[in-house]
Amino acid sequence: MLRLIDVREELSIDPSETRDDAFLIRCIEQATALIRQRTDRYLFGVTDSIVQAEATRVIVRCISHGMITSEIVYLANTNCTPSIDGNQEITYIDCNHFSVVADITVSGDAGTVHPVRVFEQPIKRGGPILNCTEAISPFAELRSVEIRESMQTWTLLPSTSYRISGDTLVARSVNIERLDAPWVVEMERVGGPYGLRQRQRVNNVRFVVALGSLVIPVEIQMAAYSYVFDLYERQGAGKEETSSSYEGAKSSRPTGDERMNAMISMDRVVSSWRARR
Repeated sequence: MLRLIDVREELSIDPSETRDDAFLIRCIEQATALIRQRTDRYLFGVTDSIVQAEATRVIVRCISHGMITSEIVYLANTNCTPSIDGNQEITYIDCNHFSVVADITVSGDAGTVHPVRVFEQPIKRGGPILNCTEAISPFAELRSVEIRESMQTWTLLPSTSYRISGDTLVARSVNIERLDAPWVVEMERVGGPYGLRQRQRVNNVRFVVALGSLVIPVEIQMAAYSYVFDLYERQGAGKEETSSSYEGAKSSRPTGDERMNAMISMDRVVSSWRARR
């Protein structure tokens, strides 16, 4: 979500001073994990190192990339030579590095990383407009849309049969409009309490999406920087609190500085991006 070089620049750390790099990377990992957990979205992935490791193998650093071996990733705007943009199958190295099959002559330090994931959801309301699950937004590319024909059979919709409403790179949610037929609600009977059978919606739409925007939303970027700077400045010092007790009951509250930090916290900004189900 953040590049180490950008964080160091924001903190005015001299480029030749690398003593705190390992700690800064841990701060970026924690900030990224916190934001993705609270928003239930991938949001953004960025690389700050693309280097040739061995013949036909390139190592990419993307802090807290969240992928596993054999997963497909879509890389965009990479500045190595030649570019490695496009679909790549990754090999997991650690939580901050993965490798792809490629051969470059000049290393790079920029590019965006987009895991290709599959999402399924029910159609909650019939008609031409489908409200997509917010967890897929923002995204770089919608690869395909399928509808369920039976419990084991899916049918691929031609791209000419639907269109997307909303800016997929910045919108918090998007709609897909069917141009040839309405979306149809599917129900199935399942076991309920007291042996009664009840009806529930079936996941009958499937998307293949390259997650993450090509440009990080400004407010998310500011929140990520805020979390990283807070972690870096504390350096494990913990919060400053005052404690008191009365008749065995103990209470604590933040000091003046801590109260001010809570008031200007980016938590509300991040929470506003939480994906609704």
